[in-house]
Amino acid sequence: LLRLLAGGLSPEKGSIQLHDRYLFHPSAPTPPEERHIGYVPQGTGLFPHLRVVDNVAFGLLSHTPRWSKKERQQKAFDWLQHWGCEHLAHRLPAHLSGGEKQRIALARALITSPSLLLLDEPLSALDQKARQEMRSLMTEHIARSRCLTVLVTHDLDDVRALCTQIAVMDNGKI
Repeated sequence: LLRLLAGGLSPEKGSIQLHDRYLFHPSAPTPPEERHIGYVPQGTGLFPHLRVVDNVAFGLLSHTPRWSKKERQQKAFDWLQHWGCEHLAHRLPAHLSGGEKQRIALARALITSPSLLLLDEPLSALDQKARQEMRSLMTEHIARSRCLTVLVTHDLDDVRALCTQIAVMDNGKI
């Protein structure tokens, strides 16, 4: 489901609509980079060869094509400051804790103010302390941004903290 929404897969039939625009229509599929979706895959999906600031700035590439690399990095650094991660800006992902990686992945997904946020087990790899901290941070941001969010999780505490509406999917059916 998340890959269908994000544009990594196309449905065999039908269409996908978000508010008043099509994410997928058989006659005119919308490319992933034009869907305005933030996606945090299971395992964070950070680029191992890019520093933290460049990982976060990467989210801006397709949304701010006229911005210079320096402008994207400055916006990314501003986000890192907002999330309390500016001290991580020049590190590579291999030198981050699980909680730090999750913060960076979430910052990269949210930096473009997406109309839809997709979260695939975003807290599953974290220890209990980091999990509680990230859960609180995510709850605050999702509530403040009012961004429609699709959360995939098996953890009822995550559901209780992050969700206002719940749909249980079993064998592809709601």
